[in-house]
Amino acid sequence: MRSWIAALSLMVTACAAQGPKDDLLADRATARWTDEDQNTALAQTVAKAPPAADPVKAAETKAATLRDDIECTKAIHRMKVEGEGDPYPLMVACARQGKWRNLKALLAHPVTEAMPEAEAVPLLAHVIANRGGMFESDLRECLGRRRRLYHVSEARGPRPIPRGSWMMFRGELKTEDLGRSGERIAKFREFARGTRDRNVVIADYFTQQGVYVGSEVDKVGSEDVLRDTGLIVEAELPEDTTSLVRGQQYIVLAKYDRTQTTPEPETVTAYVQLVAAFRPGVPGLD
Repeated sequence: MRSWIAALSLMVTACAAQGPKDDLLADRATARWTDEDQNTALAQTVAKAPPAADPVKAAETKAATLRDDIECTKAIHRMKVEGEGDPYPLMVACARQGKWRNLKALLAHPVTEAMPEAEAVPLLAHVIANRGGMFESDLRECLGRRRRLYHVSEARGPRPIPRGSWMMFRGELKTEDLGRSGERIAKFREFARGTRDRNVVIADYFTQQGVYVGSEVDKVGSEDVLRDTGLIVEAELPEDTTSLVRGQQYIVLAKYDRTQTTPEPETVTAYVQLVAAFRPGVPGLD
């Protein structure tokens, strides 16, 4: 009897000793499962999270909702004041959609200053075209920021232009033909901005017989005009260039090749490779 009671006591003691150990193992297994489960849940949450918005595409979408350069300027100013992120992508998007004319602001931005020339110059050309092609002041502004763009009129000047230099001009498309090697060649006549006096007639004068002899006029101001300079520009077009319209005026960004003068009658022709063509004051057609 005593031996049976002793054996039972030993069994109870052994079970009691194993109970906490088994519970500890169970707790550890539960804890290990919980950590793995949490990691899995975290990974699933990250996988389901929407990708970060592309700032360039977001800026293009926003710019499309703005009507003109005034609304773009207000939107960019609002972003600066309210700290809604970097306004530069919106500035670029507005420029490429023909809705940004502040050349100085674009030139002065650190991102523009750090851009390689092949990216910066076409962007600046967009803005110059948006402004209507005010080359004398705009190209001087670019030069002040170490962005050298020549005007096509310099092709007939005394100083040679380095081949491959960036060049801009305003021209009317006369013809578009195929060259000897099958390349597309567009021929432009250059037009330049100028001024013309605005006069009013004060009095007309006649003889006693009623024959008109002249008028007295008074200058009341001046107005902007475009004049044909006589310079011909032959531009080789990239294969993917949008078709240009004959008789239409464009502001053209090109790479300079050479100048040729022919006598009787004297004709000066500049040969270039077209990079982009813009309608003055509207989005680019590059």
